[in-house]
Amino acid sequence: MKTFYKYIFVLFRCAGIFGFTCSKKDRGCIKTFKILLVVLNVAIALYQLSAMVSLLKQNKANGNIPLTIVNLMVFANRCILTVKMEELENIINRLSKFKSNRLKSTTRLLSLTVAVLFFIQVFIVCYKLASFGYIYPAKDILFQLNIETPIIEKIIGYCFEISMFLFGVLPNTAFCVFYSSVCIHMRSIILSFEESLIKYKDFPNRFDHIFNSFSKIKDTVSYVDDELCFLVFICAIYSSCYMYLSISAFLHLQLFINTSERLHYFIHFANDLTLFIAMTCSASSVAEASMRVRSISWKLPVSKGEPFFFQQKFLSFVEEGISLTVWKIVPISRNFIFGILGAILTYTMLFDTLTQKDSK
Repeated sequence: MKTFYKYIFVLFRCAGIFGFTCSKKDRGCIKTFKILLVVLNVAIALYQLSAMVSLLKQNKANGNIPLTIVNLMVFANRCILTVKMEELENIINRLSKFKSNRLKSTTRLLSLTVAVLFFIQVFIVCYKLASFGYIYPAKDILFQLNIETPIIEKIIGYCFEISMFLFGVLPNTAFCVFYSSVCIHMRSIILSFEESLIKYKDFPNRFDHIFNSFSKIKDTVSYVDDELCFLVFICAIYSSCYMYLSISAFLHLQLFINTSERLHYFIHFANDLTLFIAMTCSASSVAEASMRVRSISWKLPVSKGEPFFFQQKFLSFVEEGISLTVWKIVPISRNFIFGILGAILTYTMLFDTLTQKDSK
């Protein structure tokens, strides 16, 4: 599984996201290299922020609140991922300490999924540039700085579209894949604990060990939730706003004469919807796996004497359950998925109706 996580971190590296903490063991050249990476991260973040401010100033995104929120979420997602890169590696190290018998079959499927998603993202950018070029002129990105040479203006426009993919879309995709993989990893750990719980025969002498094992699993899941819950909130807002923009475009297809533009919105919507469902379904599977452990724990035989205390302590501990949250606001379950998708469709229709009335 560590090899698979390395592929995900390659996506982060392609997006220009690197950790910037230096240890005492690092040599001078390594420290210098890490400092240069910090400068690169800051330069990319400032570039994103300045381009976003310039577009808003030129009224290209002004009045379009969802698009403004998308830009803000992209900027916040990048900054937080840069700060938390070391924590992401610590999460992998903590999960690798647990035994899991179900990862071999899922690793190949996850690797195939990552390859397909990355191919779709690259296809969207290439198709967009080949079909209808760049959207924003160079002067709108550079605060009305006039570029007299047409070739240079095209180069700036194409570079900006590519940078939007590398520095905006790709970090969000990489985190969604990382979070889904971590959730699947934690689910497999809990299910492996369930299997070991069923195989235990000498329960009176094993409840202290069972309690300690489950306590370590729950502490690890809580640590993961503490580190990633706010990033999950950002990705949920980003996906919701982008799906809102795509659905709004579907309701007014007559505005897009070019068929390639319609296909671009459709592919983008399908990609964002797939990532959102994969992220939330994998997170909800962790809670479902803990419920299976809770149902099995109640079927364990009752014992007498001192081990009975460990049994009651374990049962009360399992009753609390394990779940991941969205910024500690709401636990992620299957109901959460349908609730968000229903809210997006409802508010899209509502805002679209209000916008049409105001235009009349």
